[in-house]
Amino acid sequence: MKRAFNTKNELIEINQIRMGEDYFCPQCMKKVTVCFGEIKKPYFAHQKLTKHIGNNETDCHQKGKDLLLKYFIKKHLIPKTEFYFKDTKQRADIFINNIIIEYQCSPISITKIKQRQQKYHNLGFNSFWIAGPRFWHKTISLNTLLKFGFFNDKYQLCLLYWDALNQASPILLNNILISALGKLKYQKMDIFYKQKYQIYFNEESLLEECFRINHKILGNKMDLRYIDVQKKCYQEMKNIMGAPLIVHFPRQTNDLINNMPPILNRINFLLNIEHNNIAIDENKYTVDKSFLQLLLKNKYLVINNNYLMRTTKKLKWYEDFNEKSSKIKKDLENLIF
Repeated sequence: MKRAFNTKNELIEINQIRMGEDYFCPQCMKKVTVCFGEIKKPYFAHQKLTKHIGNNETDCHQKGKDLLLKYFIKKHLIPKTEFYFKDTKQRADIFINNIIIEYQCSPISITKIKQRQQKYHNLGFNSFWIAGPRFWHKTISLNTLLKFGFFNDKYQLCLLYWDALNQASPILLNNILISALGKLKYQKMDIFYKQKYQIYFNEESLLEECFRINHKILGNKMDLRYIDVQKKCYQEMKNIMGAPLIVHFPRQTNDLINNMPPILNRINFLLNIEHNNIAIDENKYTVDKSFLQLLLKNKYLVINNNYLMRTTKKLKWYEDFNEKSSKIKKDLENLIF
């Protein structure tokens, strides 16, 4: 429909709409929304019908798309919603200026996201994904960061998230840093209002980190990721709780490898390189680059013919938690790499 009543009972043409106002059908007086299509010009439609356009639409998803549309229209841009790409048989939540925005409120796998991103990329479009409220459980997990995280020249490692039913604007987590045990530190910025906040975690001492590793192996809530690495250590007659002190450094990284805490990737790497030289592949790093640089700097590794190789310089593995913690207590000042 081309006309609808506003809250003042005035009949408004579609080209006279004001974002933020409510509109109602002239016949049934039920609330309608403004829709934008690829072929059709803007038009009013009943909300019930609008909900059937999307796939597994939710109230949060629909409100998020509505707010995004209003935001872009205020910026004098022309967004398209539920835009269908025939070549890939995909439907994008928002398509604007050759950029695709997906507001992900339903469950989705990392593989599915990467596949869709690649298809959009093959069409020549950049895509940005906003993680919905189901992906935020008091804090952002490494798994969520792996699904939705992206790099930006200005803001480095970033993630967009939004609970559209309770937050006025999508939130950009930027300059994200990951501690050795997987805690996140970041800045927050409201996309619509550009307000910035700083979020810090309390950085743990080396002793606290060692205690937490011990607890994840022997505590009430064991972490299977740590158990798996411990099994690999046992095969080499080593103990994860006695891993070399260098695996705790650097204390923070922004290299996102997988959903494992950096310290586990580092221990895995040290176990693997004991027996095999590792080819340098920019697209297949198994450990954060900052850790590799530290190993190279301290001459535990060398690069030869594009391979990483161990040197004769030995890394100290400790018998257990007690021996390692004693070393930290006695010689803390000399343990900073």
